[in-house]
Amino acid sequence: MVKRRTFLVTLCTLFLLPFCATAQNADNVQFLPVSDWQKMQEKQNPSSVFAAAVFKVFYAALKGINDKYIKPVSFAELIVSGLNELDTVDPSLVTTPEADSIVILHESTPLISMPFSPKDGPEKWARTLTSAILVIREKSPKAALLSQEDLYKIIFGGMLAKLDENSKYFSKSEALEKKANHHGLATENGIIAKSNTKFAFLEDDIALITISSFDSNTEKIVENILGNLYKNTKGIIIDLSGSNGGILSEAAEVADLFLSQGTLFKVRGRTPAANKTYQADEKMLYRGPVAIIIDHNTKSSSEVFAMAMQEGKRAIIIGETSFGKGTSQTPITLPNGGEIMLSWGYIYSGKDVPLNGQGVTPDIALAAPSPDILHQKSLNQAIKWLDEP
Repeated sequence: MVKRRTFLVTLCTLFLLPFCATAQNADNVQFLPVSDWQKMQEKQNPSSVFAAAVFKVFYAALKGINDKYIKPVSFAELIVSGLNELDTVDPSLVTTPEADSIVILHESTPLISMPFSPKDGPEKWARTLTSAILVIREKSPKAALLSQEDLYKIIFGGMLAKLDENSKYFSKSEALEKKANHHGLATENGIIAKSNTKFAFLEDDIALITISSFDSNTEKIVENILGNLYKNTKGIIIDLSGSNGGILSEAAEVADLFLSQGTLFKVRGRTPAANKTYQADEKMLYRGPVAIIIDHNTKSSSEVFAMAMQEGKRAIIIGETSFGKGTSQTPITLPNGGEIMLSWGYIYSGKDVPLNGQGVTPDIALAAPSPDILHQKSLNQAIKWLDEP
């Protein structure tokens, strides 16, 4: 019977189940296969189900960060930042780092001291974080009321903010909405594409293409527009003001419609999978003049497109310096259906000019007291430039 108790306690420890009621009554428990024992224990002790689910989510996240983030990270700093966000729920919770441990206090009373080693990997840190959460929920009634999803949002919010402003956590519903915006919405009748590209003709046969985001259909839509332009069209204005980016490869495909050779841009990261060079091919579809409108809220893939067009001398850029989001992200899928968009590469122009933190500088710089006034001034300037002989 001693061996049986040892076996059960070992399993409880392994799966971070400190409140293992089964082990307290080991004499009344039959010796079962591990899978059956886990099912029985989870039914008796709901905290075990919670612990297992939380561990799986944080392990997947920490492993993804360890493998793919743009530069090496300190897990201790991430965990401290994540746990400290719980003070938004219970201000009496404080997490402090020490030389080789993390200490959590509640109402100035130490709850747990968690030793760590610089060599600890994602699995060890996920177990440490799960243990901390279980202790916090036991001692803090406010934290105990948090749902699993609220817990993930709070802790991931602190952790990812420690990395950079572009790495974000999305819940299951948010991840599905993001996917629908970029790739179309799956329904029983197929995929409903959400187009973020609009087209209109302005005065004097000037075409206006407005791209609010580069989604999976942008290149096809722009290609169709270019293929059907009147032969006497004076030029094209591409409006990227307020455009929040989108799919990086789509930005490259659209730029390729206007460029026939050269490097469009590059992505360079810590992991080889992040490294990619986007080249123009010979399928240049439009050779006429192009004016691109940008502002400070032009971000990410939209900046990359403007940068490639400017460096390739295929467009004049009008407006104000863009945002400067020069990192690419990759999705980390989590067991709860959520997703982390993780920064894993820096973006450079074809001539190795960094985009991050600098943005795209316009050829014709404008200023205005509001975004709407700036947009109208930029549009007028673009029309004027295209009207010039």
